[in-house]
Amino acid sequence: MGGKKNSSHRLYTTYATGHDITNILCRRLERRLSQMAQNLGFVYTRYADDLTFSASGENLRHICNILRRTESIVAHEGLAINEEKTRILRSSGQQEVTGVVVNEKPNVDRKMLKRFRATLYQIEKDGLEGKHWGHSSDLIASIQGFANFVAMLAPQQGAEFQQRVRRIREQYRST
Repeated sequence: MGGKKNSSHRLYTTYATGHDITNILCRRLERRLSQMAQNLGFVYTRYADDLTFSASGENLRHICNILRRTESIVAHEGLAINEEKTRILRSSGQQEVTGVVVNEKPNVDRKMLKRFRATLYQIEKDGLEGKHWGHSSDLIASIQGFANFVAMLAPQQGAEFQQRVRRIREQYRST
């Protein structure tokens, strides 16, 4: 979701309190979307500003209906759908929600893991200067957060990343 054009209605999920505020502001929206999804045989979930509808079998025939009704409900609540983030994922392909691959078991996208490994390698090799991960201006906090995120989904792989980040943190503590 995104803010309405030419309006100050936005969900600021990037601030520390953003998720709590979003949850309070979206109570009615949540009820309406949940009820609509249930009526059409879908399961509705939301994480921050990412809405997900899941279904299988015969209920999938309602996909156009759910998209149209969702847009209407969201607009009625004073918000707008971010068309660039709208996707229909088939069970035969990679299903990713909020950066997590959710096909058989939750996992992190392989390409993202490869990029993260490369970033850690470059930091270990050349230092922090000119490196970035995500949208944060605090590189160490950003790589620590991503390593912790991976650890939630893939503990062994996450532990390896956390250890590497710990070494980087110790090496550049005074920087």
